[in-house]
Amino acid sequence: MTSHLDTYAALTALFTTSDTAEVQVLDRDTPPPTVVVPPRPRIECVVPGHLPVRAGVWFLPSAYRLAGEGNAGVLIQCEEDLAQLTAFGLNGASGDRSTVLAALAAQSRRWFLLPPSGVDPGAYPSLGVDRITILTGTDQAAVVAAYQTIKSIVAGCGAEREQLDLGLFIAGSSDDAAAEAAERLAETSRQQLGCDLTLRGSMHQLEAVDCSLHRDHVHLEGGVGRLVSDIRHAISLASEVEREAPKSEVPMPMVAPPLTVAVEDEVPSPCIELPVGEPVQPVAIPPKTSDDSIGDSLASCVDALTELPIRCPHHASIELAVDAQGHVHVLGMFEELPAVLAVEAWARAHAELLSMACRDASIQAEQSPQAHIFAESAKELVALQGTPLKLHVLTTVEIGSHRTRHATALS
Repeated sequence: MTSHLDTYAALTALFTTSDTAEVQVLDRDTPPPTVVVPPRPRIECVVPGHLPVRAGVWFLPSAYRLAGEGNAGVLIQCEEDLAQLTAFGLNGASGDRSTVLAALAAQSRRWFLLPPSGVDPGAYPSLGVDRITILTGTDQAAVVAAYQTIKSIVAGCGAEREQLDLGLFIAGSSDDAAAEAAERLAETSRQQLGCDLTLRGSMHQLEAVDCSLHRDHVHLEGGVGRLVSDIRHAISLASEVEREAPKSEVPMPMVAPPLTVAVEDEVPSPCIELPVGEPVQPVAIPPKTSDDSIGDSLASCVDALTELPIRCPHHASIELAVDAQGHVHVLGMFEELPAVLAVEAWARAHAELLSMACRDASIQAEQSPQAHIFAESAKELVALQGTPLKLHVLTTVEIGSHRTRHATALS
């Protein structure tokens, strides 16, 4: 590989071409609180499989989609002794390897690594990445090749396959075709290899990367594993600097009474991951344990909602409810946010099944579900203001020997 930019990638960019919430505050007496919401750092190994047309044109749009809406990132394409870095949504960086990595790590927590083409897939788990995603199409050859890659990756991780975070991103097919192919691969992988597989997303056709792009290259001294280690070190140093530096002020919406908070929480990326290959038949509500002294469901804390007697089989702790108009609602605690969003997507995809399972509820299958998030303090919900989520502060009320829960809506 030379230091020249990939001309095909540059041409693709021409055609297919930070994390703080800003809301108004009406607080008259106290200054705006300090709220810092950094995304969780992630280094993701992206494995090219059989892709439609020229494989290289899918790399950047796929990384952009995997980063999640509003998240910047860095795509690293390794080849021989050099690695080409494409930073999207970031300011450029220049200098030696450590300088470039430090400058980019200070701006982004999303890194996508494409190993050299000669690396055995069995070596991917040893690179030190957080998760592995296979880019593939849905034709028969692509599915077979993807399974062979999964098999090699699982063999390379040995007995630690339970800790393997393995997923798919499917390009060049409709959502239905992508879900069907992922279902087949997940079922086969579970039965034959004993590993779980996640569908991380799909893209029907090439999409524009609607943000600034900056390209540079660094040398691969020490190999890919050393590069991953250096990236993680750069992210760690950048995080320490952020913790020590004065935090930026972000206005918080007016609530009663006004709150003064300083939060440094991690919020999952909007890119929602859906388990595939599991049974989709709803399950009955799990029985409450004997030491549950409160017993109130989340649905009972929201006016005009009736809890449904079934749950999603993938996330049985997340409640399903329906209102008087037959609109389905999905309810869960703040710490269960990824599961709530997954169940929301599951309920949308299986609306007809829910309608048949709960005929007395008169569910309107054509309506999209509404997700509700509950937290015990308002400061946990600050970063979610302005999203389609319905937010509630949950409190426990004691009346004599009886304890019950009450929810106050914030949105």
